[in-house]
Amino acid sequence: SYALSLASGGTVLAQGGQFTTSQVTSFCVGSGFAMQSTSDSQEGSLEKGTFISLYPNPVEGLLTIEHNLTNEVSYELVDVNGSTIRSENLVGSTIDLSSISKGVYFLNVKEGTKTSIHKVVKN
Repeated sequence: SYALSLASGGTVLAQGGQFTTSQVTSFCVGSGFAMQSTSDSQEGSLEKGTFISLYPNPVEGLLTIEHNLTNEVSYELVDVNGSTIRSENLVGSTIDLSSISKGVYFLNVKEGTKTSIHKVVKN
C-alpha cells in the first residue's frame, strides 16, 4: 500500500492498496490533479511502458488524455454502478464531460483488447 502526503506533513493527498503493476501519480498546482499511469505487462492490461495522463481531475468540462499508444484508442466511461455512460473512439486528446452529472466515474482506456482503468471525478 502507499500514501502520498504533503512535504510539510499531515495532509494525505492520495493513498491506495495493494497492486501488482506500477502506478505513478503526480499533481499539478492550480489546475487540479493529473494522474499518470505507467504499466508493467500483465494479462489484459496495456503493454509495459505505456503512458497515460488524465487532467484536470476533478474535471468540470474537458478532460485531457495524453498517451503514447500507437494504435487506435477507444474509451468507455462507466459510473460507480457499472453502467456505461459513453463508449467511443478517442478522437484528439480531449473528452467533453460537461454534460454528465457530478460524481465518480471510471474511464477505461482501450487499445485493442488491452485496457487501462482510471478514476475520474466530475465536479
